Amino acid sequence: MSKYSEIQRQLNEVSPIPKGIPKVYLLGDTGTGKTTFIRKILGTESSKFPTTRQLRTTVAPTEYVICKSTNYELTILLKSFDEINGYVREILKEALEKSLKGEDVIRSLRQTNDQRFRLYYLLNASDLESFAEAVISLTPLLSGRIEELKKSATDNITDQDEYVSVVIDEINDKIESIQSKIMDAIQHIVMSICDGIMLNDESQVYKFSSTEKEDFIQKCKKILSSDKESISPVVEYARLSGKLKSEWVSDSTEIVIIDGEGIGHDTKESAQLDARHYDFFYDTNSILFIEESKKPFVGGGKNALKSIFQRGYGDKLKLVFTKLDEVIPFDSDTPTDEERIDCVKDSLNNVMDALKKENVKCNICIDDIYFLGDLNKVEHNKRLASCFNSIFESTISLMDGDDIFIEPKYDFELLALHINDTSIGFKERYNTLLNNEHWKTIEAFNRRMYWSMEAFRMFTPITDFEAAVSEYIGEFLAKPMSWEYEAVDNLKRKSIDSVKREFNKLILSFIRNKLITEPYEKWKESYFLAGTGSTISRKREITTIFSNTVIDASQAERFKVFKDQIKAIVVKSIENCKSI
Repeated sequence: MSKYSEIQRQLNEVSPIPKGIPKVYLLGDTGTGKTTFIRKILGTESSKFPTTRQLRTTVAPTEYVICKSTNYELTILLKSFDEINGYVREILKEALEKSLKGEDVIRSLRQTNDQRFRLYYLLNASDLESFAEAVISLTPLLSGRIEELKKSATDNITDQDEYVSVVIDEINDKIESIQSKIMDAIQHIVMSICDGIMLNDESQVYKFSSTEKEDFIQKCKKILSSDKESISPVVEYARLSGKLKSEWVSDSTEIVIIDGEGIGHDTKESAQLDARHYDFFYDTNSILFIEESKKPFVGGGKNALKSIFQRGYGDKLKLVFTKLDEVIPFDSDTPTDEERIDCVKDSLNNVMDALKKENVKCNICIDDIYFLGDLNKVEHNKRLASCFNSIFESTISLMDGDDIFIEPKYDFELLALHINDTSIGFKERYNTLLNNEHWKTIEAFNRRMYWSMEAFRMFTPITDFEAAVSEYIGEFLAKPMSWEYEAVDNLKRKSIDSVKREFNKLILSFIRNKLITEPYEKWKESYFLAGTGSTISRKREITTIFSNTVIDASQAERFKVFKDQIKAIVVKSIENCKSI
């Protein structure tokens, strides 16, 4: 079972979503107006919920279940104690290094260096100062021991960074003492907000109910806000449900709006959409891609569209352009909305033309493109109301669709070359990363793989392998050698898209199993390596994991099995489409 499926299972046991409600997934760069869009629909503008920041936040993916229930419910999944403890350990190691260099320790204590876990949300300023002093007090001990090691240096130690790593391992008991106090402080605030529930060995579910909307919103802000005095860094996933809607939203409207992490936080994601989005793409009925009208597609928008179409999700796509009021066409000092819309359409057409030149088959129905402005104004927004109602109705119609599937026929002998190229490219990339990146980055990545978190900074093996496979296999799937029977081109396209969606889901499961689940013990052993030479040994162990899981043609017998496994996924994808 995938991590996403397991999260859904845990939430549904406590707070199930009523059957038959359409689901939409919000996708877009940071700052495009996703939060304002949600506030307008929920009617929570005056409460400033959900909160927003321009920088990366640690707020978990959140489902807003708009339904007819008279109760308001918040159900969250808390991260495990060990996961949070691991983040704290990373932060302390970074702080110790900063202290050795005479740099700002308090700043390094604020968050992990990928900004995904923000400790300063959970601790007040005085606590941070106290823990910084404790870290600084260890500096003379670290410095002295490093000098001793240098005098008796062996060939096993290669540079200053490894001296630091070895000495940090040596004084582990002193670091753990500080770590334990930080975890105690985190547990205290979690228990105070979650009615005595605390972080545990396994992820914990906490549920809060209220009949009063404002009381409910204030509780949600304490748990989910992207700000200080919030426990959002320890929340894995959240589901809010109830009559959460503005007065202009029809009483008969029931819908789930899912807000995930924005795609503008990571420069790497501007080139390739992270695999975490694909679970939502598959499980939802519509994808609402939100772009701002003023500067559309300057971030990761173009490649997000590419990812959506390549994986067969184009029919689910709805484009929402916000901030229309800020568009200033070159040839008009007092532009009308129609002139502004024409300007945005020109940008969209340029992007679509560029994708077609990259052999990406893409097309968006004009009825699935929306233009919104003045969302920050208090008064009723007619465009938004019309947009939301249209999205709701068209999503319902997608659920009720009964398209015929025509089976495409393929020559599977053509798969081998594509799979070999994918494997070789993947190994070359990760050998380069392992040889060039800092030991702390590699260790942090190792820990995330050990905890099934899939990625750390530039190390995104699940996303990278899926992207390479989808590019090659996507081209293969797009060109069947024949069909079960003849039909119009549109029906053929929809049939291929159906196969691509199934393949995307199955290949992600396969990759996660190959790269995380099967080598779990190896990731564990590699992460817990310590002492002299551990950084070199860790690189070697991770290289071996990749070599043994991503197979190329030089590994002849194993490559045949690997190729047959991917072929079986394509066959299974087709069978799934036939049975739907």
